[in-house]
Amino acid sequence: HTHKTKLPIELWLQRNKTQPCVMAALQQKVGDRVTLRYFDDQMEEYAQATARISRSKRFANTQYKLIALAMSSFEKVLLVDEDSYLVQTPDQAMEACIKASGDTGAVFWHDVYGISPESQVWSMIGVETKQGFSQESGLVYIDKSVAWRGLYLAAYMNQRQNAYYHMILGDKDTYFLAFESLGMKYKWVPYVPYLLCDTADREKANGVSFL
Repeated sequence: HTHKTKLPIELWLQRNKTQPCVMAALQQKVGDRVTLRYFDDQMEEYAQATARISRSKRFANTQYKLIALAMSSFEKVLLVDEDSYLVQTPDQAMEACIKASGDTGAVFWHDVYGISPESQVWSMIGVETKQGFSQESGLVYIDKSVAWRGLYLAAYMNQRQNAYYHMILGDKDTYFLAFESLGMKYKWVPYVPYLLCDTADREKANGVSFL
């Protein structure tokens, strides 16, 4: 969609894991409104602003999405992960997110499977147990001028992977949990997530209510 948008775009990469020929090709292909950004260049400043990372063996790299959100040069940021796809143009998606967020500055999407009511994370962050779907972290909208506190607490939680990741599925729920812990408002996208799989797997997800 980069050729269909008037919005600026940042494409975030790991320099030490991206082949030089791939970076050279990207530099030739991306449009004028696309800026290549590198996680490697932001690690030290990000760690100073949040915390030094203590890694989990299971989900060791999921904190990179938080780096892109927190260190982006944009005030209003729509994160689209590499395995996510917009069916709208970025302009339409951003306009919809700004409208939907209202005065909260944050819009989140649901994932299919919920956090266990028995998870220790609820008591750890001082939040009442909530029945419902968990959060998908491949699409996140944040207005940093309004919701920066929630964003940076989520970032801190992802730097402390050893403390949180054994209770939840990587970074997926850290956004809304951070906002809940701080008593900050946010908005859920109302559309129902569904599985592109066989009936048996779909039935496993039935009976789970939204948060």
